[in-house]
Amino acid sequence: MPLEKRDVKLIISWYLQRTDTKISAFTDNIPGDDWVDNFIKRHDVLTNRVCQNIKRSRAEDVKKYFTNLKASPEGVPSGNIVNYDKTNLSDEPGSKKCIFRRGVKYTERVINFSKGYISLMFAGIAEDELLLPFVVYKAAHLYESWRQGGPKGTRYARSKSGWFDAACFEEWFLTVIVPWARRRVGPKVMIRDNLSSHLSETVINTCQEFNIRFVLLPPNSTDKWQPLDVSFFGPLKREEDNGES
Repeated sequence: MPLEKRDVKLIISWYLQRTDTKISAFTDNIPGDDWVDNFIKRHDVLTNRVCQNIKRSRAEDVKKYFTNLKASPEGVPSGNIVNYDKTNLSDEPGSKKCIFRRGVKYTERVINFSKGYISLMFAGIAEDELLLPFVVYKAAHLYESWRQGGPKGTRYARSKSGWFDAACFEEWFLTVIVPWARRRVGPKVMIRDNLSSHLSETVINTCQEFNIRFVLLPPNSTDKWQPLDVSFFGPLKREEDNGES
């Protein structure tokens, strides 16, 4: 229940009334917007930002998630906790404004472009370590030239849509997560989205074999992509792989 400026004004007015204090600069002993702005500036732990509205049921989902998140990694060392997520790149030329006859229902243009979408999967360990990246192209065939120039050990795959389907996720899990899990002793925790295609029988059985627990993020919590800052990867350790990509 965050406060609005109006709430802060009323709290201050109530406090002044209780302490029988009169501030001549305040109209009707209620501070104005400038006073609230300066109050926020004086207390650097506060900030005034645009908030997102969520339903009460959504808030309960988030609360349950953090309750589960607190319990699941209990007793698990930070080197055994991995968080992963994917993002997408597109070489689609993008939308442009064009001139159409008024009343046209579908404002479309025909334009050719190559692969369309490329999906990238990144996984980070809680103790400052990145696992090997995984790239999925939109294509019917995976060409050798597409494997060139990436970080050493990068894995590559393809799908019809360029998105991670069940087969791509399973390949990523077996070639990136399993080698990491083999080197770790004790229970492991994976924090991930709740996409159902990521839970194949093979993945579930392998998780049981290597004592891997899944912590599922609340629905619709990973669909707002942020720009990728490549400088983030500078100081982190990357796992090297002696096998072929």
